Amino acid sequence: MTVSLTQSVTELMTTPVHSVSADTSVVSAAEILLDKDIGSVIAKEPAGILTKTDLVSGIHTVDSLEETTVAELMTQPVISVMSDATVQQAVDKMEDHNVKRIAVEQHENADERFIGIISVTDLTGALSESHETAIGMYVGLASADSPYMYECVECGNRITSDHQPESCPECGGPTRNLSVSRD
Repeated sequence: MTVSLTQSVTELMTTPVHSVSADTSVVSAAEILLDKDIGSVIAKEPAGILTKTDLVSGIHTVDSLEETTVAELMTQPVISVMSDATVQQAVDKMEDHNVKRIAVEQHENADERFIGIISVTDLTGALSESHETAIGMYVGLASADSPYMYECVECGNRITSDHQPESCPECGGPTRNLSVSRD
């Protein structure tokens, strides 16, 4: 699936959202994370998000994990975007709040507030398939079937070739290899 930064977050989000009560023990929440192979659960009332990072960080701050609730270790508030947001808006919000995952929220009057999660891992995987993005450009360069990418150090002209040109065909300047090592 090729993803564009202008597409809706609903096309990229992971579903379903796994949620727990805020008074659930962190041991039970950790079991959900492991069983479902996910990085976070959403807590309800009060709303929060418990991530694997929260769990690891919290281990040193509590006396007993069995007696510790999700509310004690979760991050608040849940950083989210509305379901009609674009992938770019989600990326921008993740950068603004320095978070690795963001919840997708549906409009009011719905049974469930959060309908999906987008993580940095989801973004990198999806955007690596798109040559519109820097990630996609470099991942594409690393594929065994693709030629090497070179750039003129003087004019910035990009050249695709199986071997490094002696000089830039545009200005005659020297070139440098932009390709990722295939070793």
